[in-house]
Amino acid sequence: METNESLVRALVDEVPALRPTLEEHLDDNFRTLLPYLFLADVARWINAHHDEDEVSSRRIVDFLERQYSDAHHQGTRDLIGAGFLESVDVDSYLFNMLGPILKSAF
Repeated sequence: METNESLVRALVDEVPALRPTLEEHLDDNFRTLLPYLFLADVARWINAHHDEDEVSSRRIVDFLERQYSDAHHQGTRDLIGAGFLESVDVDSYLFNMLGPILKSAF
């Protein structure tokens, strides 16, 4: 991804169930996208919704796994690491969903 904002937009395009979370994030931040904070919101979304929407939860984790492994810029890895992985509890359902690349980055 070229920018942190483009990664967030691509994630929401990939997983439309996140659109309300993005809108709430924008409303809370004066219509400004804060990618690191949004990815923390995404981690919380998975923890709150994995039982009712396991498919979307899996798609999010798979998307972030691909983006992390394919990243040509350290900024993408930094975003996923600091924004998403730092919001994951090692004893959580979400941690168990992580693929091998994200687990190794944890």
